[in-house]
Amino acid sequence: NSAEPSQFAIRGVTTLGNVALLNIAGKALKTVSDIAGRLLISLAKASIQVVLVSQASVVHSISVAIREADIDRARRVAEEEFAREIEAGVVDSVNIDPEVAIIS
Repeated sequence: NSAEPSQFAIRGVTTLGNVALLNIAGKALKTVSDIAGRLLISLAKASIQVVLVSQASVVHSISVAIREADIDRARRVAEEEFAREIEAGVVDSVNIDPEVAIIS
């Protein structure tokens, strides 16, 4: 592609609607082995598509964007996958924020 450089910083914007944000949080979450891998694999096994993953450098939470239609199944899958950690107080919560959009 030989496109000329733009004088503007932004060349395009895309959005993705009808998504929800599943968030797993806990101050001791960094002690949990492979939190992202476990979450993504468990969602994949349940045929729940993940469209975005966000994890801070200090691991106190991980968030994934999923289709709104998968909210109930995704919460159940995450709570089952991290049941031991929830019971031990390592994971404080599994929350869903519905009706969000991704802008990139």
